[in-house]
Amino acid sequence: MMHPRTCLAFLVIAGCHAGSLPGPVPDEGVAADTAGDEGTPVADAVQDPTPEGQGPAILADVLGTWYDCIGSITFHEDGTFRYTGLDGQCETRGTYSFRDYVLNLHVAHTSCPTDPTNRMADFYKKDIVALPTPAKMIWSHPELDTGRKLWMRSGFYFGQKWVFHSTDATRAQDFRMCFTEGGVFETGFYFKVPGLAGLLSDSGRVDRLIHTPGKPDELQVRTTCQGECLCAGILVVERHEVQMTGRAFHANCTGLDPAAIEVTGQILPWDGYLSSRAPGPVTWAGPRATRPKFARPRTGQARSRRAVR
Repeated sequence: MMHPRTCLAFLVIAGCHAGSLPGPVPDEGVAADTAGDEGTPVADAVQDPTPEGQGPAILADVLGTWYDCIGSITFHEDGTFRYTGLDGQCETRGTYSFRDYVLNLHVAHTSCPTDPTNRMADFYKKDIVALPTPAKMIWSHPELDTGRKLWMRSGFYFGQKWVFHSTDATRAQDFRMCFTEGGVFETGFYFKVPGLAGLLSDSGRVDRLIHTPGKPDELQVRTTCQGECLCAGILVVERHEVQMTGRAFHANCTGLDPAAIEVTGQILPWDGYLSSRAPGPVTWAGPRATRPKFARPRTGQARSRRAVR
């Protein structure tokens, strides 16, 4: 098995040679807030919510609320949308058009960060290809992180919070993890815990969960981050009921951090997110499984189900 530090160095080197970083978010003309309550059109902004060629059946596939394992976005029939950020900490309102599977979002007001690398602002791109299904919707665009973004419907997925602290209590990381109702990992992100430095970085994406071969209770949480200085991290943790202990390894464009950080963690329900019901007794994989259904090693190699994001 490749040592976590060797793996980190490879990930960062590969990332730094993967091409240029995504460009800045196009100017969407953010203006003063003229939106009313949810469902109220932004004043003078809605031209034609169902333009010629946009079939009502296709539009109906997009309407309603979708979740990205960070916040949620709601598309209304009147041509307006509303995005709510992580734990309701910010909001973006505006109008949208959806025609021939091409989606455009036009921001009228936002209280979310405007940094184009922020996870609550990095998806406002021009001419997004959106493919909705009853359970999920995939956005594709060359300027999106990984080129894709996944949105999920309530009832098909559930979310959990995995919160880790360093043993010296100076650093922490808040992971938001989303699974299918059967307990299979789908996508995830991580953020800072207010008042503490991050274990890995300020924020980033969970690329995959992998079981360590020969150690059924040991899990590798592999992450990357975007921005001017690409980074990668691995948490190697062992579960003890809903508690976890392990080590965090980190590297970025400046090099590999030689010291592993000892961490402790806890699996918590993410109340009210994705599903109208709480996850119930917290298990390793979710309410309908007592064992995780992450990918298992095959022919001596660790493999995982890679999430579409």
